[in-house]
Amino acid sequence: MIFGNRTMKMKKISAVILSVCAMFAMSGTSYAAVIKNTMASVSPGPTAGSSYSNARIYVSKRNHVLSLYEGGSVTGEWPCNVGTYSAEGDKKTEGDSTTPSGKFYVCTRNDQSICYKAFGVSYPSTDDAQRGLESGLITMDQFDEIRSAIARRQQPLWNTPLGGFIEIHGGYEEGGTTHGCVAVDNSVMDILWDKCPMGTTIEIGP
Repeated sequence: MIFGNRTMKMKKISAVILSVCAMFAMSGTSYAAVIKNTMASVSPGPTAGSSYSNARIYVSKRNHVLSLYEGGSVTGEWPCNVGTYSAEGDKKTEGDSTTPSGKFYVCTRNDQSICYKAFGVSYPSTDDAQRGLESGLITMDQFDEIRSAIARRQQPLWNTPLGGFIEIHGGYEEGGTTHGCVAVDNSVMDILWDKCPMGTTIEIGP
């Protein structure tokens, strides 16, 4: 019955298309032009890593505060833990216990994290990869792979000397630090989880 209904619908759609094509043919427009114009009017779906949310996250390493913006307004501010040596500057290498600075996006979502829930932060960025290439920390192939992932708004390489696996996750502890991640209270992570889909902008600054 389901297949029968589907076949009838397809026949109706085909009849409509043929009818429209016939009308265009009478006006001197080719069948190929009709198809081309029809396809051009179809809006593409969301690309990998894209986001239709108006939310963004800002992390102040100096103040240890994570802010949630929606539509340009702050809708929440909460204390957070950052990397032990984050006050001394930007992340440079794996194991330096420093939270990176810059503009990133949510590149993974993990609701089975050992730290409750977690967003992957898209570090290293293209700028970080360029720095790594120029200093000899990564190879040209690794640079190209990172750049390609960022262009597609996907997860970049996390296993190079630049470091990786930076996350925003639960498990906040008052006065605590991390190895480079950003930790918030589990209840805050619940809010962020609902507001911030894949591709949501994350900015980490002073």
